[in-house]
Amino acid sequence: SYAVDSATQITATTPAHAAGAADVAVTAPGGTATSIGAFTFVAPEGATSFYTVTPCRVVDTRSANGPLGGPILDASPAERTFTIAPGCGIPADAKVVSANVTVTGGSAAGTLRFYPPDATLPVATTISFSAGKTRANNALLPLSTTGGTGRTTVRNDSAGPVHLIVDVNGYFR
Repeated sequence: SYAVDSATQITATTPAHAAGAADVAVTAPGGTATSIGAFTFVAPEGATSFYTVTPCRVVDTRSANGPLGGPILDASPAERTFTIAPGCGIPADAKVVSANVTVTGGSAAGTLRFYPPDATLPVATTISFSAGKTRANNALLPLSTTGGTGRTTVRNDSAGPVHLIVDVNGYFR
């Protein structure tokens, strides 16, 4: 998006870009003008950047019991905290992970909510599912940055237990 500030100045909002020189093309009723490397992209202070990683399974409760494996998530109001980073190429200072969240083996319909363990339980759900169905959803999972970085908590709001699979594909920091 853009805003015309004056006859000689515009302000533009662009997709994420590496800080530094940027090419800009402006199209107006009279034609197009391009300026190569004449503009500087400045990321806002405190902004995050997205980094991809090779897709990697970081949580699978169908696996043997362990910190990132079983047991199955208990029925509501069960909560479980997983340490996602560091691991699977996600650094310890990551703020959010991009993931595919899958539920399977649920005996009742329900929802899962993800949130950092040092934050309050959100109202918004990450994934909804029906009994006996496998369902997947892309999600951004916020991570704790205090008291053990890289952790996320999941709350099962279903009346029955359900298996959880989390495959990460990137992160923000």
